[in-house]
Amino acid sequence: MQLENVKNTVGTAEKIKTEESEDNKMKNLKTLQTLSKMGKILSRIAFVFAMIGACGCIIGLLSCSYGAELSGEKQEMKEE
Repeated sequence: MQLENVKNTVGTAEKIKTEESEDNKMKNLKTLQTLSKMGKILSRIAFVFAMIGACGCIIGLLSCSYGAELSGEKQEMKEE
């Protein structure tokens, strides 16, 4: 009789632990999904800024070369 009570108590304790671990898994899953969504949004923002920076660099290089030609300040090597 006592052995059966112990088995029932152990079985109930295992069920409670299983339910708690499932709850923790669901909380962890929701947390990971939220972090994943935030990371996705932040990576898109970073990509946009990277593209703006790359275009800005190209425009800057082009403006330096063409700007020097237009103003007549292009430096040429002088022969001595």
